[in-house]
Amino acid sequence: MAKRIFIGATGQNCGKTTMSVSLMHLARKKYKKVGFIKPIGPKIELYEDFIVDMDAVLMARAFGLEEDIALMSPVALHKDFTKDYLSGRLNDLSLEDCIIDAVEELDSKYDFLIIEGAGHGGVGSVIGLSNARVANMLEAPVVIVTESGIGKVVDAVHLNLALYEREKADVRAILVNKLLSKKREHVLGYLQKAMEPNHLQVIGGFNFSPVLANPTLGHIGKLLNLPLNGNMDEKTRIINHIQLGAASSQRVIDGLLDST
Repeated sequence: MAKRIFIGATGQNCGKTTMSVSLMHLARKKYKKVGFIKPIGPKIELYEDFIVDMDAVLMARAFGLEEDIALMSPVALHKDFTKDYLSGRLNDLSLEDCIIDAVEELDSKYDFLIIEGAGHGGVGSVIGLSNARVANMLEAPVVIVTESGIGKVVDAVHLNLALYEREKADVRAILVNKLLSKKREHVLGYLQKAMEPNHLQVIGGFNFSPVLANPTLGHIGKLLNLPLNGNMDEKTRIINHIQLGAASSQRVIDGLLDST
C-alpha cells in the first residue's frame, strides 16, 4: 500500500497545485514511484479521449504520467454535472466507487500517492463528496494550504477544521504560502502559537513572488478566450499592473504605468 497525503486548502488560489508539483519533485527523490490523483475535478479539459481535470493534465505532462490520466481524474465535473446529479440522472453511477477504484489501482503501482483536493474543505459537498469526506474515505493525512496572514489564516483554518473534524479526517499540518519575506518568521511564529491548541504543525511555504502570482499576457488571452495581437514574443511577459477599462478614459490614463 502506497503512503498517501491529501493536499487541501482554505480556498482557491492558495497554491495547492504549486505545492503538489513541488511535493512530486521532492518525493521522487525519496520514493521510486510517485503517483498523483485529483478525485474531484472542477476545471476540466479534453485530453485525448478523456475529460479530465486541468491539474491532472499538468501533472501527467510534467512528470510523464500520461498512461494513468484516466485514473488521475476519476470524477470530472462537466458543465451540468451537479444539475444531473441532483436531478437523479447519475443515480446508476457510484462516484465514491469511481474514486476508490482509481485510488486502489494507483495504490498498486506507486510507493507514494499525492491526492489533491479542490478548493476549501466543503467543495464537492453538492455531490456528497466534500474534500473532508474524500480525505477520510481514502485514509489520507491532510495538509491544509493557506495564504499568508495571521488573523484571517486562523479564522479560515478553523472554519475548515470544523468540517474535517466532523468527517473524522486526519489533519496534520497547516502550510502557509505566499509569505512576505520580511515578515516570514514573524507570521509563522504567531501562527504556530495559534495552532498549538489544535496540535497542528505550521509549515512555511513559498515566499510571495510576482513571477508566480501574476499572469502572463498569454494567460490573460486564454482566460478571455481572445487572440493575442501584436508582438507574439510578448506572450510570456509578466503582467504586474492591470487596469480595467470600465471607468472614464481619463481615470484609466491617470492610472497607467510603464509596466501596465
